[in-house]
Amino acid sequence: MAAVSLKAWLVEPELMADTIEGIMCNSERYDQLSMFARKYVMENYDYRMGAERLERAYRDALNDPPLGRLERIRLFLTNLFYGYGRRCYIAWRLKLRVLVGRGRPEDSVIP
Repeated sequence: MAAVSLKAWLVEPELMADTIEGIMCNSERYDQLSMFARKYVMENYDYRMGAERLERAYRDALNDPPLGRLERIRLFLTNLFYGYGRRCYIAWRLKLRVLVGRGRPEDSVIP
């Protein structure tokens, strides 16, 4: 996968404002873009397609062979350490913010 710089996605505000204004002032262009956008959404974001993808994911999960004992243990430990480690990191960071004066003591309570 090729790396894309963030600058490639940034647009100058004046250019964006001029473009939007140009589209809004040109009703023919506005109608063309509206029609294209609606068609694109209807073809690519239909709820039935989402349901089909979900059904395919369930079907694939059911067809996969069950995990062996070692794989289940490894998955359990990975989830345990990741979850516990992340929780500890968040608690440490919140307490540190209170110590340096950038947070309130009540913010350091983790539910």
